[in-house]
Amino acid sequence: MGIANFAKADKEKNNHQVNIDIPTLAIIDIESATNSLTISLSPSAPKEAGLGLNFTNIENNNLWLNYSSIVNKNSKNSISAKIEGELPEGITIELFVGDCLNGKGEVGKRKGSKAVTLSTTGKEIIHNIRTGFTGNGSGNGHNLSYSLKIDNNSIDYEKIVSESKDINVVYTIYNHKLE
Repeated sequence: MGIANFAKADKEKNNHQVNIDIPTLAIIDIESATNSLTISLSPSAPKEAGLGLNFTNIENNNLWLNYSSIVNKNSKNSISAKIEGELPEGITIELFVGDCLNGKGEVGKRKGSKAVTLSTTGKEIIHNIRTGFTGNGSGNGHNLSYSLKIDNNSIDYEKIVSESKDINVVYTIYNHKLE
């Protein structure tokens, strides 16, 4: 039995393949300046008899929307918002989304320059998200500013009752092909 000569297969230079696989990614998170994701929006009682509830300046901007996104070459991500639950009659919740702060890459842009009235149907609030991230935590990403509104023209004031309603605001990040 002879000794195998393995030295013949070795060379001065050799190589092998490395496979790099970067996955698509689309995740969102809501962060709070107060460590609570529950916000309260309530009209104030009148200070003078004979006046109605005061719906002026009922706002909360303690929440921030953070996300991370990696897309393929032919797509982009968007984020929609909707409510789950039944609002008191004649009452609406408006959402204003601020510009992205402290992001890296191609973070999204808010859709439109005005607040949107939330409903049970998802409305696109951020679009054109490519590969990027907003940063994590309160003060990063998009500030979410909620306002409680009453439609004085369509509400029958006598239908307002003292009640507490829990409404969920649901944010969804989704992918679609470039147009």
